[in-house]
Amino acid sequence: MKNHKLYNFDGKGQKILVVEDEPAILRMLKKLLSQHNFIVYAAATCREAKEIFFRESGNFSVIFSDITLPDGNGLNLVNQFLDSNPHLHVVLASGYTEEYLDLPDLKQQGISFILKPYSLKKLFLLILQIGA
Repeated sequence: MKNHKLYNFDGKGQKILVVEDEPAILRMLKKLLSQHNFIVYAAATCREAKEIFFRESGNFSVIFSDITLPDGNGLNLVNQFLDSNPHLHVVLASGYTEEYLDLPDLKQQGISFILKPYSLKKLFLLILQIGA
């Protein structure tokens, strides 16, 4: 079966850790990002994400995480990762609107945000924009 790309860009082999508790979304993101030449690690919980992150010595270009996870908070999770690797590019996703989130504070921390539901094109462009 041939690999079909949705968009005309290439991830150049960067490692990305995707943290998403919805199994279908996690599978889809892993498949599509892999097709665009990202090396994708997938986790459904904070615990799994920490295991992967530290097993890989924090060697990731991008962390893409949902904010609301079954065993914790995605913002707290990525802050732990940033303590270990301050050069990470981070994108957080949430269905909560800006009135519930402190977006200026996220931006000040260098964390990008995407509102759910998001288009894959918007996500891919954001990943490219942050320099991954």
